[in-house]
Amino acid sequence: MKLIKILLFIFVITGIFSLTGVMAITRGYIDIKIPSFSGLYTDGDYQKTITGYQYLETNDARDSLNWYDERAVEARTRHTVDPISSTSWKDVIIDGTINWGNQNSAFGVYRLELRAKLFTPTKVRYWGFWTY
Repeated sequence: MKLIKILLFIFVITGIFSLTGVMAITRGYIDIKIPSFSGLYTDGDYQKTITGYQYLETNDARDSLNWYDERAVEARTRHTVDPISSTSWKDVIIDGTINWGNQNSAFGVYRLELRAKLFTPTKVRYWGFWTY
């Protein structure tokens, strides 16, 4: 009987833990301005509390003066405590999602960096979501 009570207690505790979950955090970017002349936009120092891939979903990237001109943007994530573990720059996909695989998939404090691929005098307007 004592064994049944212990097993029932363990079952209840396991059930409680299964109800609590950990989810990734998503940040939205609406009309942020990436500086001209391939300047760097840095957003950041956010705590990543779970292991897993980091994703960047891009909705749009346009020239700040000519609304009809799509612009090429690159992105990477950087671990703020260990700057050596920055991911490589990846081209963002308009209306698509990129991830960096196992790079920077561990716990830690991260920041997102965006830059325009072209060296132009106009800023880039960017819309998207970063899941870390």
